[in-house]
Amino acid sequence: MTRPHPLAGLSEALGARPPKGLAALPPAALEELELAVREARTRQGEALEKSLDTSLRVAPRPLRPLLRKVLMG
Repeated sequence: MTRPHPLAGLSEALGARPPKGLAALPPAALEELELAVREARTRQGEALEKSLDTSLRVAPRPLRPLLRKVLMG
């Protein structure tokens, strides 16, 4: 059984290749960093959703779904 690359989980969490220098960190530190990145992304997503809802309150109700789609893709 092959071991996954030490930065594979972090790369997945970031959505991009992390700096190669991070490979020098021990596995426990990489796991902790990966968890921190995932938690930060979750919090940012929730904050974005909340701010979008707040912003859309100024728009007429029938236009809100269309505006949400335009802004969020």
